[in-house]
Amino acid sequence: MGAAEDSWHGRALVRWSEFVRRHAVLLVLAALAVTAAASAYTIENLAINTSTTDMISADVPFRRNDLAFDRAFPQFDDLIVVVIDGPTQEDADDAAERLAARLQE
Repeated sequence: MGAAEDSWHGRALVRWSEFVRRHAVLLVLAALAVTAAASAYTIENLAINTSTTDMISADVPFRRNDLAFDRAFPQFDDLIVVVIDGPTQEDADDAAERLAARLQE
C-alpha cells in the first residue's frame, strides 16, 4: 500500500475511484438525465421580466395614477409614435401618407 492509501481519506478516494471506474456508463447516463431535467425545469420556470413598471409597487401613488389612466383611456395603450420630419411641410405630409399606406397593407 502507498502513503495515500494509509489515511482514511486516501482509502475513501480509492474506493470512490473504483466505484466510478466500475459504473462509468451508469454515472454518465445519470449525469445526462439530471442535466436534461435541470434544463427542462429552467426552460419552464426561469423568466426575465424587463418591464420597468413592474419593478415598482402598484401601491405607490404615481403607479396608482398610471394604472387608473390606463383603465380610463385604453385607446392609448400599445401605441407607436412616429415623428416625420422633412425639408418642407409638403415633403413630411407626403412621407406620412406613404407610411400610412404601407402600414395599411
